[in-house]
Amino acid sequence: MKYYVLSLLILFFNFAGWSCPSNVTKLNKGEAAPCTGYLFNPETELEARIAIQSSQKKDQIVKIQEEMLGIQDERVKNFQDENEALQKRLKVREDERYLSGAAGFLIGAILTGFIASNVGR
Repeated sequence: MKYYVLSLLILFFNFAGWSCPSNVTKLNKGEAAPCTGYLFNPETELEARIAIQSSQKKDQIVKIQEEMLGIQDERVKNFQDENEALQKRLKVREDERYLSGAAGFLIGAILTGFIASNVGR
């Protein structure tokens, strides 16, 4: 809110300055101002300019942070998608391993039974 008020003051000061004969007029104590508007001493003007510049920098920082968050969200989504695909591939491999192990055991049992039946003859 403070920055908003300062921005308005400076904006009105600039509009008031359009009716003045020059941009900068030195006033001595007790002298009337050549035009209407706001009168700032140099320290107050510097504070107002710094406040506006820091507000603009903060806005730029917020914009950059929002872009960074968007990129991070996209990375997280890609990571989750890749993780799900890898989990599916792992499940398929585990199922294949189980079937190949069961098939190997079955073949070994049949061969052992066949050999045992032929040894007895």
